Parts: sequence; C-alpha cells; structure tokens
Amino acid sequence: MKLAWYAKLYIYLVFCCSLIVLFFYFDPYSIKNPYLYFAIVLSSIISFINMVNLKFSFNLLSIWYPILYFDFGFSAALGYAILDGYVCHLIRKEQFYKLIFNFGQIILSIFFTHLIFINIKSYLPSVQFISYIIFHFCFFFTNFLFLVSILIIADIFNKKLIKEALSIQIITFPIYYLAFNAFHTSPIITMFLVPIVIYLYKKKIDEHLLKYLDDDYIDYQTYVYSRKYIFEHFSTEISHYPVWLYLVEQSQGNSSNDFIIFLRNLCGSQLFCRYSSNRILIISQGQICDRLKTAKIPFSIKMIETDTFNLEAALTDLEQELNKITRKSAKQREIALSNSVRLATIGQLAAGLAHEIRNPLTAVKGFLQLYSLGNKLDTETIQLMKTEL
Repeated sequence: MKLAWYAKLYIYLVFCCSLIVLFFYFDPYSIKNPYLYFAIVLSSIISFINMVNLKFSFNLLSIWYPILYFDFGFSAALGYAILDGYVCHLIRKEQFYKLIFNFGQIILSIFFTHLIFINIKSYLPSVQFISYIIFHFCFFFTNFLFLVSILIIADIFNKKLIKEALSIQIITFPIYYLAFNAFHTSPIITMFLVPIVIYLYKKKIDEHLLKYLDDDYIDYQTYVYSRKYIFEHFSTEISHYPVWLYLVEQSQGNSSNDFIIFLRNLCGSQLFCRYSSNRILIISQGQICDRLKTAKIPFSIKMIETDTFNLEAALTDLEQELNKITRKSAKQREIALSNSVRLATIGQLAAGLAHEIRNPLTAVKGFLQLYSLGNKLDTETIQLMKTEL
C-alpha cells in the first residue's frame, strides 16, 4: 500500500532508533559460547526455509529469542534480530518499508524487553518459569505495540487484530516454553528438532490449504488459490483494509503455471486466485499497477476500503472493465497487424519493381561499357538498348 509521508517518517524513526541501539549495545565479543550460538544461527537459517507465519508478522522462529537472551546474553538476541530481519526479507521478498520497519520493530522490542527485565529482575523469585513468562510477555507486548502503532498511523488497523494476536499468544506460548526447556536439557538435539518441527508444522498447514488448492500448487511458497478459498478468505481472514483487487488476463503462448510463476516474480508475495481459466485475481495491500503496465499485462483494478462489500459484485465489475480493456487491446492489435500486412505488401511490391527496373538497366549498362572500351555498336544492339529502356 502507498504510505502517507508521516507513516514513512515513523518507519524511518523506528529504524534509526534501532541503529542507535545496535551501535551502543551490540557487542559480539560478549556472546557466551559463540560456537553454540553460531550453531543455533545455522539451525535458524535452515528453519527459515520452512518459514511458518501465524498471520501478521508472527513466526515460529521467535522460539530462539528467550533461549538466546537467557543463555547467551542480550547481544546474542540483538545479533539474531539482525538475522531475523534480513533473512525474513529474502524469504518473503518484502517491500523496502516493510523490511526496515520489521528490522527496527524486532530490535527495539528486544531492547525494551531487556530494559524492563533488568529493572524487575531483582523482584522476581528464583524460578525459571516465572522469569520466562515475564520475558515472553514483555517481548510479545512491545512487539505488538509497534505493530499496532504502524497500522494505526497507516490507517489500516482493525479490531480483529487484538483477538488474533491474543490467540497467537495462546498457541505459541506452550511451543516456545517446550523448546526453552528442551534446549536446557539437550541443546544439540533441540537445534536439530526445531527445523524438523517447523517443517512438519508447515507441511500440516500446506495439507490443509491443498484441500482448496487442487492442482493450483505451483512451487515453493507459490500458490494460486481456488475461487472457493478466496470467498472464504474474504469472509473470515482479511482484516487489513484498504486492499486492491487486480484481475489480469493470461498472456497468450504461456502455460498457466508459467504465467503464475511470472506473476509471482513480478508482483511479490500477493494472494492469487484463478477466477477463470485464463484470468487470475490478485489481492494486494500495495499498488502494483506500474509493474503490470510495464509487463504489458491487461488488467483491471478495484480498491476495497471496507470489510463490508460484495465480492461477487466486485469481481463482476472487474470482469466487465477487463473485457473493455481486452477488446480495446485486441482492436489495437488488429490495427497493428493490418498495418504490418499493408507495409509488408508495399515492401514486396517495391522489391518487385526494383527487380524489374534493374534487369533492363543492367543490359544497357553492359552495352555502354563495351562502347566505352572502343567496341562499335551495331544497329541491332542499339535497337535492343532502346527496347530495354
């Protein structure tokens, strides 16, 4: 989505504050047991390949933050935040503002959690579980505040966010705490287990999605959702408004799968729906008009600013508008083809005329060359030259 200047200013402010925190507080030499730390980082990179997002910006890789903080120190958690922000960007192919905001959000969340924790640490009982709950809650709460703030500033906040965030908190807490305890029992086994668990978890989610997808699974993290899924998605899942609906027509000469992959590379991680055999619906929270125009893909666009709208009517409007665009494009192609045929005919005619003119002139030129060498031209030859001319 196109952000207002004050939303961009807020994102830059969050990002700059995170750089200040890194400059003053990140000390790689203070990381306890660096070899084990880098092994965790390697495990995380493998886990990133099997990334599982639980709506919004929450992902299961947050598992490592409390482990790194309690066992390796504050700098270890900051270092992991850098990795989290950058690798997440590579995997998800996020836009620039999303990248720098996520980067600032996670680093400042760790920093404020650290400040809260060190100030109340002396008042806590010496029970690991209590310390973990406090850290986990503070980290979640500060992270959530940053997320809510940018959504409010960008005017896309929805009350359903609070309910969903709480449900995510309930779902993830047992998983996080199990991993926390498992690491203290057997660090090496836990590092192997985390990528496997995330892979199996993602596979389970994929199996659930495939009930809707049929043959629409294209490749890694590339989906084209069925019409049924889109209608269910809009009725239950979408809570960020406004969104843009783009209906695009498949280019001639490309297979459906190739065209979807082309769209995915062109538009990034948008939500796709095969609306008909040769038309695909793109649901986006950002404007992608320029990219579609550059690629010369016929498309129609509709902006949705409320969660109470008729999807069937919106698709009908898009379909009608795209039909007009397609007819206009077809007419332009027909005119262009007609012009090219006309030009080709003129070219053939010109080539034929040139050939018919060149041959007689060549004969006349030959006789003149003989004359210039001193040969006399008899009456018959002169008559032939006149005929050719």
